[in-house]
Amino acid sequence: MWLAQQGSLCYFSTKENKRLVLIEGTKLADAEILDFPQGRTTLQGTKEKAFEIRYKGEQDKPEATILSVDGGGDEEYNEWVKRLKSAERMDIPTMQLGGHVAELRKFVVSVKNRRQKVDEDAKEQFAPVFKEMLWKLKADGDRMKPEDWFEREMWISKNGSLVYYSKKEERDLVYYTSADLMRATYQKVPDADSYKPFTFQVILPEADGVEFAPGDFAANSDDLRAKWIQEFQKGASGAGGGAAANRV
Repeated sequence: MWLAQQGSLCYFSTKENKRLVLIEGTKLADAEILDFPQGRTTLQGTKEKAFEIRYKGEQDKPEATILSVDGGGDEEYNEWVKRLKSAERMDIPTMQLGGHVAELRKFVVSVKNRRQKVDEDAKEQFAPVFKEMLWKLKADGDRMKPEDWFEREMWISKNGSLVYYSKKEERDLVYYTSADLMRATYQKVPDADSYKPFTFQVILPEADGVEFAPGDFAANSDDLRAKWIQEFQKGASGAGGGAAANRV
């Protein structure tokens, strides 16, 4: 496992045979890094150092990942905790776990939710130019299960981002920035492959060799699906190509 330059906690999946994001930097910035006092008991009966990362998951629900540092001792454990806590300052040179393996108590294959907070000073830039109800598949959800879909009012903002209002946080959050949408590709999903008709995917390209899972959305009509895809593309291109400036 390693911390990437953008602050994400990444790992290599032997099952998928590729590098994946476990927890994105935007989530680590608001996460709690806590000592896990129980530690972890190995097959040999020894106790090893462990820490817990608590962060907000899909639909603002709390999630936690517990990692143990196998054989690393206090020094390596302290270094990992220090580096993870520095995520809020984005002061993270790439750091790897060396020859040791961090065991995941909760295994997360991919992270879909890319929420970022909208600054009050920049709120005007995130005002809607196109707003409709949109269905979203929850993280690691099954497209064929109705309970894995939820509906939100979402909009394309003036600066080309995809934004929604979080009732729990009582503020606007960015789901995809204009830079994300500018680089993304869009793909319609056949009705036979989804419980929701008019499903489509937002597919982000690799970043630093890490692949992101596609975002699955569903509109309320075929015309609205075409309109959403058109607005995604138009909003991103109309943002003027200032990818860095459009990040929250």
